[in-house]
Amino acid sequence: MALAELPREFFEELEPLLPPEKPMTRRGGRPRVPHEIVMNVIWFVLVTGCRREDAPRTPGCSGRTAHR
Repeated sequence: MALAELPREFFEELEPLLPPEKPMTRRGGRPRVPHEIVMNVIWFVLVTGCRREDAPRTPGCSGRTAHR
């Protein structure tokens, strides 16, 4: 399996363009996945050319979650 990680410098440039991360609500529910983890999965799919369903499951984020 290929390893493709999002370069830290790229994420630092991308971060101001992303919406602010929302804190968990008082009503509970599933916690949101941090932007950096989602961007790592998206980066992996773009670099390797695999389908998003085939992206490796990182803690808390699958290819489907990154797509949403």
